[in-house]
Amino acid sequence: METEQFLQFLHCCKTIDTIKMANWPAIGSIILPNLGGWANGLYYAGQIRKADKKVWYDDLKKPSWTPPKWVFGPAWTVLYSGMGYASYLVWEDCGGFSESSLLPLSLYGGQLLLNWAWTPIFFGMKDFKLALIDISLLNAPSTTMYGRTTPRLRRSRTTRKSRDIQNYPEIS
Repeated sequence: METEQFLQFLHCCKTIDTIKMANWPAIGSIILPNLGGWANGLYYAGQIRKADKKVWYDDLKKPSWTPPKWVFGPAWTVLYSGMGYASYLVWEDCGGFSESSLLPLSLYGGQLLLNWAWTPIFFGMKDFKLALIDISLLNAPSTTMYGRTTPRLRRSRTTRKSRDIQNYPEIS
């Protein structure tokens, strides 16, 4: 019995060491942007999809290659996680919250707020023009900072910008 208890103790210590080794700043950076995305998704889900009937979103004139509605939740979780991880890389490369990280992380925070604001503007207010202005403002800081980031961040940003422009509904 003592051997079994000792092995359980060792297993517990191993778990504690694993928890201590976790990169909590990276994990927090990934979770933070998702919180706003998940909150928006839960609140506005009825605007996008209802189990037994069509909603106004279904009547929008969209490109034929618009993905099915169920894709948006997982896709935005991946996108927000990527944005969060990119902010962690900036934080890490700049040595934490320092003078050199102030501008890029402030711009990231502003972009995150604009990103979270888009869903209430588009789905809540149904104001397509204001939503387009929001996206334009959202992309301006990253365009400005594009050349000042590492190559790994530039690759991820280019992919997102082209997706934003291609998936926008026609405004009438």
